[in-house]
Amino acid sequence: MPAKPRRRFEVIFFDLDHTLVDTHRQYLVGLQQTLDALYGGHLPSDFRERFLANHDRLWEAFDARQITIQELRRQRFLQTWREFGEEKTVSDAEAFQQAFDATFNQTLRAFPHTDTMLAELADTFRLAILSNGSADVVRRKLDVLKLSKYFPNDWIFIAEEIGPSKPDRAVFLHACRAVGLEPSRCLMVGDNYRCDILGARASGLTALWYVPEGAGVDVSLGRQSGEEPVVTAAEVVAAIRNMEDG
Repeated sequence: MPAKPRRRFEVIFFDLDHTLVDTHRQYLVGLQQTLDALYGGHLPSDFRERFLANHDRLWEAFDARQITIQELRRQRFLQTWREFGEEKTVSDAEAFQQAFDATFNQTLRAFPHTDTMLAELADTFRLAILSNGSADVVRRKLDVLKLSKYFPNDWIFIAEEIGPSKPDRAVFLHACRAVGLEPSRCLMVGDNYRCDILGARASGLTALWYVPEGAGVDVSLGRQSGEEPVVTAAEVVAAIRNMEDG
């Protein structure tokens, strides 16, 4: 009997936020619920938009390890209020964060057919997580969405625990070493073109750009490079199968 051909990929690394998890929806819905509960209608009309803009700006500082995730959570609240001429306290910020956390389980959703996609791929490949998300919520998200079963606990790689963030090559190479494979035997699937796709490729991995419909992700950088993302879970599976066949 002829030997089975060796697979091109042994492990698929998945990004988490905006790739498997609809983090955009979680923030929009959860933040609105929190603001309604704490302040009712007594807020500037664009408070939510200012808060999210500050979150995105501070996240860049967190990714650069210039601030901690706790500082990010405090400062996005304090700085937003400051823009409206009000000084809030650290205690106010912590109370806000507690209220926002309380919405987590109700507002968190996986993208459509994520479970089906992972189940189908897990029949052939070993799966891992490689996330820039905060260490205190990545595993919680996987547990809440019942996706933990696809990823061994020691194959959940969180940049905050490793050191630098994607797209730094050190993060990808650390994960590849931890699963015992050369980067060429690994595939990265993620939504962020700079961090997930360019970072993975620069580290010797193959990368598949996946931006689920409704993810709220800026795709201009990838399109400027002449690429288009796949947008459904079924397309991810088909694209990976085609890579293997090719």
